[in-house]
Order: sequence, then C-alpha cells, then structure tokens
Amino acid sequence: ENWEWRQIKLAILGAVFVFLFHLGREIIKDMEDSVGDRALNLKTIPTAWGMKTSKGVILAVFGLLVIAMFSAYALFRLSTWYLAGSAALVTIPLIAIMLLLLTKSSSADEFNRIQIMLKLLMPFGLIVLLIGRCTG
Repeated sequence: ENWEWRQIKLAILGAVFVFLFHLGREIIKDMEDSVGDRALNLKTIPTAWGMKTSKGVILAVFGLLVIAMFSAYALFRLSTWYLAGSAALVTIPLIAIMLLLLTKSSSADEFNRIQIMLKLLMPFGLIVLLIGRCTG
C-alpha cells in the first residue's frame, strides 16, 4: 500500500472518530439545554425522545467510537502505541464519563460538567490520532 493512500484512509478514520465524539457531546449539550429548548418548542433528541432514550443514543454513539478505535488498530495495522494510547487516553476516560452519565446525571449542571469533561478529553483524542499516523 502506498503512503499517500494510507494517509487518506487515516484522515477519513480521524473524521469518523471526530464525528462520533462530537455527536455524543452535542446530544449531551442538548440535554443540558432541554428546559429552554422545550420552552421554545425546539425539536432535539432529548425533547423529542426523552432523557433516558437520549442517554441510550449517547452510549450507542460512544460505543461505536470505541469499537471503531479498536477496529482501526486491526484494519490499518496500527502500532501498539496507538492501541495503548487509545485505551489509556481515550477509552478508559470515555467509559468513566459514560458511567457518570448513566448514574449521576439528571440536571443541567451535571450535563454541563460531563460535556466539559469531554472537551478536556479532545486533545487526548488528537494525540491518539497523531500516534496512529506517526507510528503506523
């Protein structure tokens, strides 16, 4: 496989990771804003489907992200540095955030805290993408 094609595939893979991550985070942001959204009669996942279903959607999206990250290791024959970085820097914190979402979150302040945690996780996701690109 030539170098250019591999870089294109890794860029697409990174775009998929970023999309899934931000989709989950934006749904959490919608959960945070649901009182105002309902007052304005806006249709978002939380206002249309409810909080419990929204949490399920977020868990599914983040679950797909984790599966995609580990599938990329096998499909693109990425380095063990990528695998270790994915697990330590993204997957473990993301699972902790998902558990927090399931067990502790029911107010706008808690949803805000979770989406801030996700923002803090973003640079680590970028580091993992760089590891995959530079060590593969």
